[in-house]
Amino acid sequence: MSRAARLVFACWTIACTGNIAREGGPADESGDAEGVTAGTGGGGPRGGQGGVGGSGGTSPPAFVPAPARMRRLTVVEYRNSVRDLLGEPVTLPSAVEPDVVLFGFTSVGAASSDVSRLGVDRYEKASWTLAAEAMGSETRRRAFLGCAPTAATDPCVRTFIERFGRRAFRRPLEKAETDGFLGLVSTLAQTPGNVNLGLEYVVAAFLQSPSFLYRPEVGRAMEGGQRRFDGWEMASRLSFLFWASGPDDPLLDAAAAGTLDGVTGIQRESERLLASPKARDGLLRFF
Repeated sequence: MSRAARLVFACWTIACTGNIAREGGPADESGDAEGVTAGTGGGGPRGGQGGVGGSGGTSPPAFVPAPARMRRLTVVEYRNSVRDLLGEPVTLPSAVEPDVVLFGFTSVGAASSDVSRLGVDRYEKASWTLAAEAMGSETRRRAFLGCAPTAATDPCVRTFIERFGRRAFRRPLEKAETDGFLGLVSTLAQTPGNVNLGLEYVVAAFLQSPSFLYRPEVGRAMEGGQRRFDGWEMASRLSFLFWASGPDDPLLDAAAAGTLDGVTGIQRESERLLASPKARDGLLRFF
């Protein structure tokens, strides 16, 4: 087995750790080296299960999955995700909620800390600044939206919301979510020429939503009180593992097609992500 193949297999194994877990959430909530390392030693944040093999040659205790958590994007993950969503060039915000280092790792802190009031304000201000930049000029706005809508009823408005929303939330939008964003555009577009302002508000709303700022990976219920990650959650685990960013359209398409429900599809997508130049920074952070 080549070095690259061994790396893919090792990273895939870590991404899938806890793919089947007991009721209450995935066994490994981190999906990267930091979270895995933090959970293996005695007295760590996973509840102190003890080292592998235990002490005095005794068998290790039964594995108990960690509780499910809503893990906030780290600063690196947030900035990378914004860059990939809005495209280049983009002015990345210098001041957002800082990472919390817990047990030596930011990924553990991201799953165990709240957002401060100042942090909420910073995310909000960053979202408005980024949205205004993405919609700032006609040339960039047309490239970003993929069209030039003149009214809220233009079909491309819904198309953009559904496409951008799937990338931002890393899953398809629910009907109520789509309708809510369409309603926001319609309200602002009542003044002639304000459809673009409505879409700017939509982009800002996406970027300050908990569905963007957090990674809800709780799985779907299975028999026996277990839960298994669905394809959308696996897409996020793989992309944040290899790229420290959200999944691209091909990875989300694989999730929609059910490809990420099996080992073969996960390995194939892992190799594709590893071949990207973005994997260099992602894996350097991993190690």
